Amino acid sequence: TPKASPRGTPKASPRGTPSQDKEDLVELRFKGLNLNDVDQDAFKAEVKENLASTGMSRQAIDELEIRLLSGSIFVQMIGPASAMSELRAQPLSSMKVYGVQAEVTKG
Repeated sequence: TPKASPRGTPKASPRGTPSQDKEDLVELRFKGLNLNDVDQDAFKAEVKENLASTGMSRQAIDELEIRLLSGSIFVQMIGPASAMSELRAQPLSSMKVYGVQAEVTKG
C-alpha cells in the first residue's frame, strides 16, 4: 500500500507507483539476438529461471520488473534495493539465454 503523507494522501514513487525501497537497475546485453526474433515472454521466463538456478530467491525474482529493449537484446531488471542487492550477488555474466552469453552493461 502507498505510504501516507502528513496530509493523509497516498505518497507514490516518482514513477507513480508505490515503493517501499528506492529502485535500482541492472542491464544485461545478449549480443547477436534480435528482439523481434524471439518469444519475449519465453525469453523473460528463461531469464527468471537462470536467476533461480543461481540461487536467487523466488521472492526477489518476483519483485523484479524485467524489460526487454531492442538492439541486440537488452534486459533491464528494476526492483527494490533488497531484490537488486540479491540480483547483483548472482554470477550474471555467466548467464546464457537462448544459448547466448550475457554481458552486464549497467549495474
